[in-house]
Parts: sequence; C-alpha cells; structure tokens
Amino acid sequence: MLKENAVFGGESSGHYFYKFKYGTFEAPIVLTLKFLEYLTNQNKPLSDVVAPYKKYFHSGEINTKVPDVKVKIEEIKQKYSDGAQFFLDGITIEYPDYWFNVRPSNTEPLLRLNLEARSKELMELKRDEVLSVMQS
Repeated sequence: MLKENAVFGGESSGHYFYKFKYGTFEAPIVLTLKFLEYLTNQNKPLSDVVAPYKKYFHSGEINTKVPDVKVKIEEIKQKYSDGAQFFLDGITIEYPDYWFNVRPSNTEPLLRLNLEARSKELMELKRDEVLSVMQS
C-alpha cells in the first residue's frame, strides 16, 4: 500500500487496511462502517452490489502440513515454471484462466493455498492439482 500509495488494502484472511491522514493502519471497523454507508447509498441488496465483481471461483484458504516449506515452494516453482511467478508473499503463479498463491504460515509448519479460476470446474481441477504437489 505504501509503495503504490493505495487507499485500501486487504487479503482473503480478513485483514483490511486503510490509509488515514496520519498513516496506514489495519482498520476493519472503519472499513465496515464505510462499506455499510456505501451499501445504504446504493439502495439495493448486497448480492446485487457484489454481483459484477464475482468473476472468479475461489478455493478458500487451504492449509497443508509439510515437512519442509522451502522444498515444497521450490517444487511448486519448478512445476509451474511456465506461469508468471511473483514472490512477494510465498509464491504466486498466474495463468490466463487461473492464479494461485502458496505461502508459508508464520506460526506453523504448513503452507496456505489460495486459488481462483474463471470456472468452478477449473478451480476444482487446479486446486486438487496444486494440493497433490503440496501433499506429495
């Protein structure tokens, strides 16, 4: 957020950050109130407000215990070397119809997988494929 001068940042685990005049902080209550205000002004159900943004099917965060986090991330890096790879938080790999992130837990010997795809069938297929690499 600081690098991009973003006003809002969030992640699927429920951490939401907001840029205030005096700094950037995690502020779920402020963001919830701002969202409720926005929703009130829209004068339509939440399902209608979010419908245009529901373009992808998400796996949810899936935790897998592994004996060696670094070895598994390297295996994933090699297996999916044909995708665009980013290493900001674990490894994120992007393809035209799906993307996924595998990152280590800060407190446990496990990896966390999040995957999104343009169809439910592709999400399930790729979720299971990546999990099989993580669990092998």
